[in-house]
Amino acid sequence: MKVTQEIGKLILKDGLLSPVYEIEIDLIKRWSIVAEENGATYYSFHLPGSIQNVSVSSKKADDLKYEIDEISKILNIEPDLDISESRLSVTDGLIAVDVGLSIPLLAALIGSS
Repeated sequence: MKVTQEIGKLILKDGLLSPVYEIEIDLIKRWSIVAEENGATYYSFHLPGSIQNVSVSSKKADDLKYEIDEISKILNIEPDLDISESRLSVTDGLIAVDVGLSIPLLAALIGSS
């Protein structure tokens, strides 16, 4: 995913056939990385009165880390992590704990879904 900033907007492009997201930076109150039980993973941007979700297609830890770092830098806000406990599999050697997860672990979760 290409992450850029243009005239007060966060621009997220994921390819020719995917939608382009343009989100007003000043309206973003907070943002999070959401990994749901069904395997869906997305960035969630919290705006006044609404939430803009953007699907995460990156499977590699380096790509995911780059996207998160770029968005964090543009917004000057670190993301919250919202990961369903059922995404954490004991068979994969993971233990569900109430702490933040590292980017490589998050990428592993996304890649295993």
